[in-house]
Amino acid sequence: MSFNNLILIPVDFSIEFAKIIGNICDPFITPLENGFKSSLQILFPSFYNNAVEFLELSQSPFTSRLSLMNLFHILMICLAYLTIVFTGKQIMANFSKFSVKNLSIFHNLFLVTLSAYMCTTILYEAWRQGYSLFTNPEDRSEEGFQVEYQ
Repeated sequence: MSFNNLILIPVDFSIEFAKIIGNICDPFITPLENGFKSSLQILFPSFYNNAVEFLELSQSPFTSRLSLMNLFHILMICLAYLTIVFTGKQIMANFSKFSVKNLSIFHNLFLVTLSAYMCTTILYEAWRQGYSLFTNPEDRSEEGFQVEYQ
């Protein structure tokens, strides 16, 4: 197994996992998204049409393969996160405090490791394809997909 295959395995897994979750949630999210879009179109017709046109014109061809490229899905995730945090805070107010030091250390170690992995793979791919700090041409071929993909 080459180094390049080792880089792609976790990325492919995480993207496939996100797609599976997206397919499970799609029947519930799509009606909400359609209602939200139609409300925006009724309330702010010119802004909505201009925003949709801008987003369609500036969209990369690679984004259709990636998860979380829909703004509504990101808003729903943020709303769910805030709901969990504030509901959890209300629920935990009734319980005694407990130490989360070990959990915090594990969480930070995991995030540092993940960040190091992402930084290493992005730098490797940029080096492999001959990128520099400035004036890199846009590559919309399959070869250029690897840099955007990671």
